Amino acid sequence: MSYAKGTATSAANSRAELERVLKRYGAEAFAYAEDGSAQTIAFRLAGRSVRIDLPPVDRRAFELTDTGRERAERQVEIEVEKEQRRRWRVLVCRVSISHRGILILLNY
Repeated sequence: MSYAKGTATSAANSRAELERVLKRYGAEAFAYAEDGSAQTIAFRLAGRSVRIDLPPVDRRAFELTDTGRERAERQVEIEVEKEQRRRWRVLVCRVSISHRGILILLNY
């Protein structure tokens, strides 16, 4: 099972939580951008600019059910949204674990 699978927390709430966590570690100057389905969050920490890109979700991965049946377009959209929420939760958790997580993101 994937971590945070089935989370109900919206991507917007996860981004807000991530910003709060990063601020706690001294980050500042936040930015968020979305281009199609690709998303980016940027901030400044310890005098360095940091950019984290979340790659777009591959819609094709959700066109079929686990049993191989074709999903309706609306169901594909729902599954893609679930995966986006899951990815943001994973990022929040990764950064929230400790200051060490931020150092890892910065490649220290």
